[in-house]
Amino acid sequence: MQIKNLMKLRKINASYRWLSFWRAVSYIQQDTTDNAVESLNKAFELCPEPELENCARKIADNIPKFKDLTKNPQINWPSKIIKK
Repeated sequence: MQIKNLMKLRKINASYRWLSFWRAVSYIQQDTTDNAVESLNKAFELCPEPELENCARKIADNIPKFKDLTKNPQINWPSKIIKK
């Protein structure tokens, strides 16, 4: 998804979890890791459900840069937060 399309969606609903999630995918493909971490954490904050985390892990299997992102220690995985 292109950034300009994400920006249109943001105007409609900035708290939409999938917006933040796909922004993270887009940012990591542009090598903007800090933005990707921030967006993925925002998605998990909006939706700390296994569905979103499982989707992230599946996408990581297909996108090498996203797989690297999932290894970033700054990612606040819902499953780790719940276990604390």
